[in-house]
Amino acid sequence: MDAATPVCGQICEPVPALLCRVSRWSCAEGSTPVCLPAELADPGIHCGVGMVCDGSGACTACESGGACTVGCFDGTFSCADGSQQCDVSSSTPISGRACIIGGICRRGLTSVCAPDGECVCCADGIPCVTESGACNGGHISCAAGGICVADGAPPPAGTTCGDEMICDDLGACVSCIQGTSCTIGCAANILGCAAGPICGGPLRGPGVIFPSWALAEGTPCIGDSVQCVEGDVCETPTGTCAAMSDGHPGSCVLP
Repeated sequence: MDAATPVCGQICEPVPALLCRVSRWSCAEGSTPVCLPAELADPGIHCGVGMVCDGSGACTACESGGACTVGCFDGTFSCADGSQQCDVSSSTPISGRACIIGGICRRGLTSVCAPDGECVCCADGIPCVTESGACNGGHISCAAGGICVADGAPPPAGTTCGDEMICDDLGACVSCIQGTSCTIGCAANILGCAAGPICGGPLRGPGVIFPSWALAEGTPCIGDSVQCVEGDVCETPTGTCAAMSDGHPGSCVLP
């Protein structure tokens, strides 16, 4: 068979007006093969200078290659899907770029691109720690995408350093579960974590400072001084609570 001989079902050259349809040789029984449109061309197929098929049979204008931006990513225009789209599949996020978040940031915060490409609310300069479980000093940098960057300064007491962990006033990362019960002598309160683990101290986030209440007379208590006995052995003495006096908690009476 000659190479130019039409073969039923094979693709044939479409007429210019049907560039976005795949044409095939049609061989109706007893007739001469005719080149007829058969199915739609895939989107993105070039159908002219600056033109591509849109996937529905139309040849539309589309310029590719220009620079574009989507959120936290820079990309280039592509016509692969049949229309002009910004392709960012091979780009990396621009950390620190201003962005529009899906909501409103609290007053004093700005919205910036994080290193993972998310748009986040950022509080520039807030103390932080650069490693979980340690109190190595740093601050939140919005220019770096809202991450903690080291600055060598010790973080203030109350800075979060892990899950239910905060830095104390000695620079150690210690446990602090806000709201748990605690006592000072014969006065009971709840644990605050905003300035370090302090019984009756300020709370982290919205809330109130709870007034202390007195422990019942006879309740075991721990004295507020350390007694040293033999040699270098020291201990905190324990006693029992005295009765309330003038509405105030009683003292811790040591044996």
